Amino acid sequence: MGQHWTTVDEQLGIYKAEYPFNGTLINTLAFRVPDGMLVVSPGIDPAPALLDELDAIGPVVAIASPGAFHHLGMPAWKERYPSVPFFATSSGLTHIAKQHKGLDLGLQGLDALRPMLPDHIRLEETPGAKHPDLLAFIRSEDGSWSWFTNEILGNQPTLPANFLVRTVFKLTKAGPGLKVPTPVLWLIGAKKPVMREYLLEQLTERPPARLIPCHGDVLAAPDLAERMRVEFEAKF
Repeated sequence: MGQHWTTVDEQLGIYKAEYPFNGTLINTLAFRVPDGMLVVSPGIDPAPALLDELDAIGPVVAIASPGAFHHLGMPAWKERYPSVPFFATSSGLTHIAKQHKGLDLGLQGLDALRPMLPDHIRLEETPGAKHPDLLAFIRSEDGSWSWFTNEILGNQPTLPANFLVRTVFKLTKAGPGLKVPTPVLWLIGAKKPVMREYLLEQLTERPPARLIPCHGDVLAAPDLAERMRVEFEAKF
């Protein structure tokens, strides 16, 4: 996993570090909450120095998987933070427990995590999916919104290095750039009409000025909400 944390937003207390998986890079995010730091998408094989750096930013008080398939880093993070609670999406509770039968993660649902959050961070699960995604909506002091997305929307600068994955992504126009990765929608069992309605409603209620994806580069643009709307309408 990457050797340093980079600052996404110092005022809001948002930081990220990258880790490689299957020929691509995935982000681990850390969000400042009242008692310390919430880690989302704990990365695989974090270097001790990287975790030391995070501890210097703030104590880790919660660790969450953003979806059922983000779990490979959990054993290492559990070893480093044995008393910190772990959280998962509704389907992630069962799926992740099955993948780590010998490890007592003590997984809890998002309802148990929400009381730990400040008022400007809201966590939701995407409706209409067998394996829902965790979405985070972060409101700045000026009223603008940032979105955190997991599987349903990425901003990969390049196609995945793995030949098979790269070919499927290319054929389905799942990247590079701001894209809904259609193959991943198959993986999570998405009911497209339900998710489309939900996501378009969120764009109206919480129009994002910045996207903080689990997969890809942070993107800030004045026309971001419209670009996301076009992509959602094309893929869902």
